[in-house]
Amino acid sequence: HVTIPALLSTISEKWLGNPTFHEHEAGLVVSARQNSRLLLAEDNPVNQKLVTGLLHNLGYQVKVVETGYDVLEALSQDSYAVVFMDCQMPGMNGFEATTQIRLTEKRLGRHTTIIALTAHVSEGDRERCLAAGMDDYLSKPINQKALQTILAKWDSQPTLTPILQPLRQRVAA
Repeated sequence: HVTIPALLSTISEKWLGNPTFHEHEAGLVVSARQNSRLLLAEDNPVNQKLVTGLLHNLGYQVKVVETGYDVLEALSQDSYAVVFMDCQMPGMNGFEATTQIRLTEKRLGRHTTIIALTAHVSEGDRERCLAAGMDDYLSKPINQKALQTILAKWDSQPTLTPILQPLRQRVAA
């Protein structure tokens, strides 16, 4: 006995780069990449638990870090399909971390998808995030539908995240 979602999941795994399908409206919902690893940069423990839980519900693996320095360290050690970047973190904030990532990527010819997470929702905040080098923007509080929508847009892109060795050396210095 094979269900249509199970069959589509198997087909997509073999031919379409491993997306997993979930039931929605008696049919199918937006696909999420099974086993896609995401990086969440968030210093607030409540927000960490909320966003991590929502992302797990969508089938993602999540690594959580608390500062911009931690983001640089995580990217120096591993690759992630998407980085969710809180803009206001202690030490190195999300804007500064994004600037460092983009400088390194420019030299390497790579690109990591970075989605801003911010409580700021005033005029110009989205533009400030995009100008800093972030690819997109989500305002807090975050909900599952917003995450699902933005991941459908960005996780469908090929993962080109480099292992940022030069950043690891700079963080260790």
